[in-house]
Amino acid sequence: MTRVLAYAVNLAVVRAADISAETTADVELCSTRDLLDDVDALLSELNTSALLSRPVCRELERFASGWGRKLLPPSWLAEPPETCVLVPHAFLHELPLHLIRTDSGDQQPHCAALRAATFRLGEGSG
Repeated sequence: MTRVLAYAVNLAVVRAADISAETTADVELCSTRDLLDDVDALLSELNTSALLSRPVCRELERFASGWGRKLLPPSWLAEPPETCVLVPHAFLHELPLHLIRTDSGDQQPHCAALRAATFRLGEGSG
């Protein structure tokens, strides 16, 4: 079954709408403030070629197996959906959400391809 996790970020919290064919639930995931230092460290590592060439990317590993897990609902961590769509918002667009490890024991990414499109509603082209 396909599930969608549509994020909404504001100054206080990161929330998500967890949407399936049967239900929709609003989930408060974590404090925005608690993420900012970790986000900065991860993005710094991802934007530094020399750090990415190392066998282990420390900040990426911390994200995938540690603090990044705050960005998935407990139900997704316990039993990841077979197929999912992650709809990031704000700074979450820059994070490799597809690499977050769940409790399934599978250490591989949960997607084969990552595609994103961003649109600004209400803006004309001329």
